[in-house]
Amino acid sequence: MSLKKLVVIRNANFMTEGSVGEKQAETLVERLAPIIGSVSPIVLTSPRESARKTAKSICKKFRVRWFSASDALWCTREELTSKAPQSLTLIEEHWDDSEIIIIITHANYMDWLPKAFAEKFLAVDLDGGDIGYTRGWVIDCVNKTIVQV
Repeated sequence: MSLKKLVVIRNANFMTEGSVGEKQAETLVERLAPIIGSVSPIVLTSPRESARKTAKSICKKFRVRWFSASDALWCTREELTSKAPQSLTLIEEHWDDSEIIIIITHANYMDWLPKAFAEKFLAVDLDGGDIGYTRGWVIDCVNKTIVQV
């Protein structure tokens, strides 16, 4: 087994009053269903509560093989250039564990991670860019493409 898709998702907004985060996470799961299909993905998440709650919604829907919170998926904007490369190491460590890895992280990583991953592992320039809550990027490692989800 080898990684075929990397899905990088920005966490749901659980900081607001009411059930905004839950609704965002439910909608995200619906958007991911055709991408995940019958594959049992690995979910890697930031240790922050909003990312973990988003990950739990995904884990409920799909047959998750592995779920882990990692400090490599959280940092401040000031720490990004020094700490974010650890997220690439984390992906590399799980490369052969599933055909799909889902990363749940935060705004800081959403413009950096897809581009850095594509450059390092696929030798292509795939610029993801900034993205809103519970939106993300699906990187097809076979066809070397990126699409928004």
